[in-house]
Amino acid sequence: YLKTKKAILALLASVLFINFFFSPVTGNFLPFFIKTDLAGSPSYLFDRILTPELWSSVFSVCIGVSSLVGAAVLSGRPQADKCGRKVSLLLCSVAAVMIALTVCYWVFVDSAARINGFLISFSLGCVLVGFLISCINIPVTTAIMRIVDKDKLSKVNSLVSIGSQGMIPIASVLAGVILEGFGSTVLLAFCSLGFTVTAGALLFSRRIGDAPAAGVDAQLGRLVRNQLAAPAAARQQRRRSRRRHLEHRKIDLPVHPAPLFGAESYQHGAALGNPSAHRQDGAIDSRGRTMIVTTTENIPGHSVVRTLGQVFGVVVRSRGIGGNISASLRSIVGGEIPEYTRLVEDARRHAIDRMVANAHAMGANAIVMMRFDSGEIAQAMNEVVAYGTAVVLDPAPLD
Repeated sequence: YLKTKKAILALLASVLFINFFFSPVTGNFLPFFIKTDLAGSPSYLFDRILTPELWSSVFSVCIGVSSLVGAAVLSGRPQADKCGRKVSLLLCSVAAVMIALTVCYWVFVDSAARINGFLISFSLGCVLVGFLISCINIPVTTAIMRIVDKDKLSKVNSLVSIGSQGMIPIASVLAGVILEGFGSTVLLAFCSLGFTVTAGALLFSRRIGDAPAAGVDAQLGRLVRNQLAAPAAARQQRRRSRRRHLEHRKIDLPVHPAPLFGAESYQHGAALGNPSAHRQDGAIDSRGRTMIVTTTENIPGHSVVRTLGQVFGVVVRSRGIGGNISASLRSIVGGEIPEYTRLVEDARRHAIDRMVANAHAMGANAIVMMRFDSGEIAQAMNEVVAYGTAVVLDPAPLD
């Protein structure tokens, strides 16, 4: 199955090799540096308040805090169409940081007993690496969750988890051999070389640029992009042709149009021509095209002349770190959580807007049997799907 997903396969391989070359730094080099170089130094930075073991905790805190900051920054940005090239560039940045740390260790510790300079350099390096690793892991995880088929997702996640856990002991043994035979500088150089090779292979891979960050069908995506790129004159010509067709057939258009919603508003309303029959929604997108969206199968006053197939709109949203903290405090006393209420409401509106745009790209003028579905991704993001059946009505809604 993964052979058919070559871009995802390249990302998975890069994640495994990142873990392989990063685990010796935290599992072998750092304990060796703390117990030998730092503990054996007569004086070091903040030695009155920080023991060598506490310096190890400082490095861990730097990585953890910067990872949280990276996750917060990504949660406030829109999701990109493709993530492969961006991930490869970020991995190149991690390789550059590792090379810089190797040089700093050789200059400050191996060549001269200036351990304070390396403590400062390594702390800054932990901040940068934690931020970059977070910016790499989140897009890759999102791409895997959205692209891999649901019946294969658990197996792919298990493959990544087992592969990572299985490669860590091998990396630790290899790092121990290098550390015992050649020293800490060579071990850091080995890890830096591994990051550089992995980043270079990912950067120059012909497939990696095809790795999307969202799971929207490629053909439907091309239809939407082509529709957005269509000239305004062509859209107006289609509207005039449809009006002339309606006038030629002498169709009486409904007097009471359906309620409308756009990118920023949404409301329920009564059916065309029969307010008490059922409830439906009307939509006008940003280009002025009309779309009827209803949860029922039939629409009074209209007949379905053609069924185009399923249509859907997907959106993944996340609260920022400030909103999550505020919502957590509100959950202590109970009651409604307005931060999450707005999150779900905005996500549903956005999903409907995308569904309507996709239906227009398919040539539909109505969506029947519309439903919502939702779920969580990585326990921090809310996924909402609006889906229904795209149809062509007769008479068509008036623009």
